[in-house]
Amino acid sequence: MKTQVIKQVTEEQVISINYLFDKVYSGVISDEKRELITKSICGGETGITEQLTHDEANRVIQRLLIELKCQETYKKVMQEPITEEQIKTINGLYDQYPSEHTHVGTLQHIRDMSEGRTDRLEDLTYWEADVMIREMTKYLKKIYRPATKAQINKIYSLLSKKGKMDEKEELLHICSAADTIENINWYDAEIFIEYLFEYNDVIKSNKKPVTPAQIKKIHVLLRENGLIDQKENMLYSISDGRTTSTKELTCNEAKRLIAFLMDDQAEIQNKQKVLVKAIWHLAWDMGIIYGETDDDYEMNKAKLNMFCRQRGTVKKNLTEQNLVELRKTHRQFEAMYAKHKNKVSK
Repeated sequence: MKTQVIKQVTEEQVISINYLFDKVYSGVISDEKRELITKSICGGETGITEQLTHDEANRVIQRLLIELKCQETYKKVMQEPITEEQIKTINGLYDQYPSEHTHVGTLQHIRDMSEGRTDRLEDLTYWEADVMIREMTKYLKKIYRPATKAQINKIYSLLSKKGKMDEKEELLHICSAADTIENINWYDAEIFIEYLFEYNDVIKSNKKPVTPAQIKKIHVLLRENGLIDQKENMLYSISDGRTTSTKELTCNEAKRLIAFLMDDQAEIQNKQKVLVKAIWHLAWDMGIIYGETDDDYEMNKAKLNMFCRQRGTVKKNLTEQNLVELRKTHRQFEAMYAKHKNKVSK
């Protein structure tokens, strides 16, 4: 019986693999990690390039080429300029913000979105504008969502204590354009409640200073929600322009800010898990990660963390990102996948 000869890796293949690894990982990958990736791709007994078979080497080359194309596609997406439609959309969203939110629409807001690169809306990239539109839309939906049952009950309670139930419509129209209290939105309800507190001579309790526990809670929630850079703006808004320091808040102002930031932490954690799974799924479909063993999982986790640190829009490990940051990363991977899908279908 004739023995089948297994063709070994060629010198040209070794050169190609070495070149592609340097391009994909920018020359900063260890020999150990490189061997793990090679072994995972070809499913053989070795990850040493010079010991591969001809077919295994071809599989490694093809996988690295796919990954390199994904990276090049990502770079192109990041460099595309903002469109006229995006500029129009952003300006329209600015007009919907409450007038007291003076930080929105300022030069600093655009600087924050471009990580200090520009303060002109027209100089943003397509990707930066897309992130900006999504975040502004999300915030507007949050503050203009229907008032909660607790808010409506609080309004009626304050009206009753003051003996102003007969004047509820007149008082409502001072703070909102809604026709009835039941139709008021979340943001206007907060304004109305604050107005009734002062109108009801409960201002004394509203003068009670913030507690150390409240200050600590506010800082924790700001970090968890990725809003620490917006701290001064939020404090300025919640205190009606009185202060930008947590130490100078009143107890009631701190309570309202904490309630706004919390917005169901359990739900936030669930959303984080869903986003992480979605990012892994997109990375898998693009060939960025692969393999099904426990070692593969650890390698893939490290690989995604490195990708997010070096080329991600957030520049932080995937495993360390909060909900706001994960949403940015998910949008980045969605854009990469869309480009990848178009390339594959051609």
